[in-house]
Amino acid sequence: MNKFLIFGDSYADQHVPPYPSSDESDNWQKTHSYRWTIRIKEKFEKEYSFKNHAKSGSSPYNALSKLKDYEKYLEKNDIILFFLSDFDRIDFIAPYEIRSHLSNIFYSTQTNKCELFEDSKFDNHRKLKAFYMLKESELTFFYNNLFNILPHELLEQLVLSYLKTLSGEKKCRVILFRKNFVNPSINYRLKNTEYYYEFDEILSKVTDDEWQDFNSALQNQQDYMILDERVNHFSPENHEIMFDSICKILDYDYDNILNFKTKIINENLKDHIVYRGSNDRKFIYE
Repeated sequence: MNKFLIFGDSYADQHVPPYPSSDESDNWQKTHSYRWTIRIKEKFEKEYSFKNHAKSGSSPYNALSKLKDYEKYLEKNDIILFFLSDFDRIDFIAPYEIRSHLSNIFYSTQTNKCELFEDSKFDNHRKLKAFYMLKESELTFFYNNLFNILPHELLEQLVLSYLKTLSGEKKCRVILFRKNFVNPSINYRLKNTEYYYEFDEILSKVTDDEWQDFNSALQNQQDYMILDERVNHFSPENHEIMFDSICKILDYDYDNILNFKTKIINENLKDHIVYRGSNDRKFIYE
């Protein structure tokens, strides 16, 4: 039986039970059954050995590490969906209680320092803040050395090259989804092949474009963060399109992929801005 594997962050997290808690899970799963991750699982789990490894807040390095565990077992016609997240998400050695929110520590290319997103809703935020304050100088030193040696652009190129090479060597399908362009002015892409395909849409832009007032609400705002509570960061209408898009890609039906819905959220975006400061990452998604 061929394998169907998914790696990535919150854009692909399946939110398996008990989510969001044991008491709420049954009702939550029912009311959110529209999500694309569940529909893909239901469609392919009988035909494939299906496993979704995506986890909210996780890093590209975590996704690559999990993929590497499968590398020698990959076969022709296996399917891999790979969601590429932020390169400043680092899996630091930290107490178990705060590991789920390590992505709240991020690197600013404006200040060349690490920073902390203050999330009062996280039960262990005080422990996370203590970790950050105790380790701030070491974390900044690590980030600066990492990105001086391996800039974001080079890391992106290495990951994409690995995925495309893997698809060609194993003759397995690798579908790449990007959260964002590391450098929009470069727009680095590899040529699609029979086995390797990069999704045209940038997922963070799909998320942004759902807001009716996105451009006007953020006009003249240079530094901001937005708290996004949509499941996988899509409204139900775009979960449907995401599911349909993946199915068409797997059928090589590239010419009939639908456009995502835009301007479908009429809430006031300013109510969702939770942080302003010198930062490189514009959104807190997890």
